[in-house]
Amino acid sequence: MPTDFPGAVDSFSTKVDGVDDVMAVDVNDLQDAVVAIEEFVIATAPNPNLLVHTLSHDIWQGGVAFNDFSDDTYGPDQWNMLHNGQAPDVAGVAATGSFIDVPRFLQCTFDSANSQVGFVQFLEYQDALALRGKTLSLSFDCEDVNVFNIRAAILGWRGTADVLISDVVATWQAGNPVLATNWAYLSEGGSPIDHAMSGSLARITIENTAIPAGSPYYNNLAVFIWTPGLEGSGDVLRLARVKLEIGPKATGFVNNPFPQELGRCKRYFQLVSGSGHGATTAIASIGYDFEPQMRIIPHTISAPAVVSIWDGSTGTFTQSSVNIAGSTDVGSVRGRICDLGNFTGLTTGRAYEQYRSTPASFSARL
Repeated sequence: MPTDFPGAVDSFSTKVDGVDDVMAVDVNDLQDAVVAIEEFVIATAPNPNLLVHTLSHDIWQGGVAFNDFSDDTYGPDQWNMLHNGQAPDVAGVAATGSFIDVPRFLQCTFDSANSQVGFVQFLEYQDALALRGKTLSLSFDCEDVNVFNIRAAILGWRGTADVLISDVVATWQAGNPVLATNWAYLSEGGSPIDHAMSGSLARITIENTAIPAGSPYYNNLAVFIWTPGLEGSGDVLRLARVKLEIGPKATGFVNNPFPQELGRCKRYFQLVSGSGHGATTAIASIGYDFEPQMRIIPHTISAPAVVSIWDGSTGTFTQSSVNIAGSTDVGSVRGRICDLGNFTGLTTGRAYEQYRSTPASFSARL
């Protein structure tokens, strides 16, 4: 905003339509002055980010390398990764190049011809409900090698709240994919358009998306970013600093504090080590505490690798192969008891502590 803003309203002289900067001397009534003030506030007071994971921190709990990833697979915490069958590689890359100030950004490397990829993050019902009747804007940083165009949109889900089709694409095609049942494009009049890239860092904005206040009700929302064209082997897409906000205009990106974003991510997915006792010579019953509490009782329990436990005296015991199952009678959003099998030589009733380097994973994602 120019240095002569704000000036006395009654001293504004002429109004010049179409100017990029609203100068005090260009404003001749109170309404124009209010618009100028609003633009100034937008520029200097960015809105909060509605997303859980913004691709702006080193929060990749499930790993930082997803080579030839399977379609409909979660990668960087809250981002579900989709493709048209060509299975590109996704990595979380530490700060470098144009993203030197981003602790870890997303890099997708296409390794076969005719590839398309998309990344989607969902908003749960209690958050989406508060956005009915609001206007939203989406923005993100991207960089490419021979990708040229990107598309993005806010999506709406008309099905049962929090019971989603996570693979939002029913059919991939050039331009806008056909969405799965009950998903709809809400941005850019329901027909998202190309946003050009030139090989250098660009800030993409999709603004002024209206969320209906009435029928059809959307019980969940999602942010979807995808490649509209068929990419070739060696093409690269990089994404960072994604922001969803209330308002008709995208405002500047501001990092959420790292502890805050990590805590929000752990509501949906956690890696946890626990302690317990030998249930048999082959099975350890291990209790896990969730901090913070999870969205729901975790629906997916797994271990990224074989688990090792220690009894404090005899030594270390390691599974011969991954084996973990949630107890059928004990579990909540605050913790879970699981049976870990495929051990040898445990002592029934003896206490065991799980190594922090071999945690179990718990998912309460949408």
